[in-house]
Amino acid sequence: MHLDTVMTHIDIDTFSVYPEVVRPDVQCWTLTPDGRGGLKRTQESTLVHALETALGIDQVRLITTGGDAFEAEREQWNDANNVLTLRPGVVVGYERNIWTNEKYDKAGITVLPIPRR
Repeated sequence: MHLDTVMTHIDIDTFSVYPEVVRPDVQCWTLTPDGRGGLKRTQESTLVHALETALGIDQVRLITTGGDAFEAEREQWNDANNVLTLRPGVVVGYERNIWTNEKYDKAGITVLPIPRR
């Protein structure tokens, strides 16, 4: 599975996420250069904390997959979080993900829809 299937950076401080990946019990590590040509692995308290630290911001904004639990599962399966960010706040996404696109709109994110087939 690709990361962009469950999470995409869509604005300076904003991510589209499938709720299951930002649960507090999900383990997360960061990899940074160790200064000797290798990598240093650090376990983070949460994915959200790792994002905030990496971006140097106090709080990230998360837009979760839309709808109730069943709708969120369906839209996740239909790549609701797999959008292409053209510039901060403007994404290309699938028109079929009605609930998630509505949440983007309410959050001020512009969605350029890919029509249904």
